[in-house]
Amino acid sequence: MDPLRLHIFGRTVAVHAGSGVAGRVLRDELAHYPAAAPDSSPDLTLSFDAPHPRRVIAANPSAQVENEGGFTARFTMAEVDYSWGAGRLRALGVRVNRPASGLWRQAQRAADMQFATREARAGMIAHELALVPAMLLDPERLPIHASGLQSPDGGVLLLGGTGGVGKTSLCLELGRSAGYRFLADDIAVLDARGRVFPNLAYPKVYGYNMVGHDDLRDSVLKGRGALDRLHWHLHKARGLDKVRRRAAPETLYGPVSEGGPLARYVILMREARDEIAVDSVGADEAAELSVRVLQTEFAQFLTHLQWHAYNRGLLGLEPFATPEATISRWRDGLAQALGTAECVVARIPIGMEHGAFRREMSAVLTA
Repeated sequence: MDPLRLHIFGRTVAVHAGSGVAGRVLRDELAHYPAAAPDSSPDLTLSFDAPHPRRVIAANPSAQVENEGGFTARFTMAEVDYSWGAGRLRALGVRVNRPASGLWRQAQRAADMQFATREARAGMIAHELALVPAMLLDPERLPIHASGLQSPDGGVLLLGGTGGVGKTSLCLELGRSAGYRFLADDIAVLDARGRVFPNLAYPKVYGYNMVGHDDLRDSVLKGRGALDRLHWHLHKARGLDKVRRRAAPETLYGPVSEGGPLARYVILMREARDEIAVDSVGADEAAELSVRVLQTEFAQFLTHLQWHAYNRGLLGLEPFATPEATISRWRDGLAQALGTAECVVARIPIGMEHGAFRREMSAVLTA
């Protein structure tokens, strides 16, 4: 099967997906990205459940395999090869870890808050363990822990902060009620000039995101089987944060954005106060705060970079990337990118009711 050629994060990516269920799921999810010319030269190659050559030269610890042209990181969901060529990351190889028995696979699915098999997670695995990490190492791309929308006037709004602070709920409010177009959920990718690229990984929608949005719940659960719906209601009874589903951006938001210039970066923060307040913050400080969050979000991947540098050092070889240089590049690049936009901190009462937060914060951002 010929590889897909797609524009992802402003790069031309050739995708070799296997012929099994996971490959079909991945092709369906990546089809939301614009196609590149079939004969275009790829910047990056992704092989998913497809052959990807490597020559092992060390393995310390066992979760880290050092290869001649890069390294392999072993994660719970999959193991991923990161391979360099001509001084930059050029190829990714993903092999999904599958349970040994069908019974264990179904038990894992029932316990999972997404009610998803490993194969059904193919798009999530490809984005979170391969495509986004590739951008962490791309010298001309910058990650930021933020959800993104494009406003009706064309400027991009990024909503940053730690997990659970309200980014997705606020995005849904703006996207479904104020005419904003979806750009990214949870992780956004931009360049130093402030251009933000679409991250069309399927958004994760939790039970609490749907409070007051019966139409959203109906859209997300539409077409799902009886067991899927039963799982939803059983896990929801344990808590609204105990159940989620992934859905195509178009299902949640309608037409998606093709990317655009960053206009506003809003860091959401919960604190002990009585009402919402918005304060300006400098680009350098906003970048520093953002890097601190990135270091926690990508702690596991940064640990693999440490092991990569350790193994290469013992072998008398230069590492292809180090966590120190990577984090320094993020800090400098984000300061430059955020300097092109308005940066603010939105201070939100800790105990503010979820619906009130959505309505009041949406009003602040659209005023």
